[in-house]
Amino acid sequence: NLAIIAVALVKFREVVEAPKKNKVNPHLKSKYADLQALIDAITPALSKCKMTFLQDTVTNEKGETGAWTMFLHESGQYVEFNPVFIPNSNKN
Repeated sequence: NLAIIAVALVKFREVVEAPKKNKVNPHLKSKYADLQALIDAITPALSKCKMTFLQDTVTNEKGETGAWTMFLHESGQYVEFNPVFIPNSNKN
């Protein structure tokens, strides 16, 4: 039963503020939010919702590196996401 975490995630969407665009992409001449700005934006909102997140790096059989993410609620309920992998550009 994921009812508790579902309610918390809906509340999170209501209270989270957009991350500050603190970097500039010189190639596209556009502003973007870096990873720290994203973390700074979501952490207080997650806290208000009695939630936190975990992330870790993982490597697959192709040698690609990915990020694994889990959102946890104080109740013990959680949502886990499969890693998103980036192809290894250092292949010889």
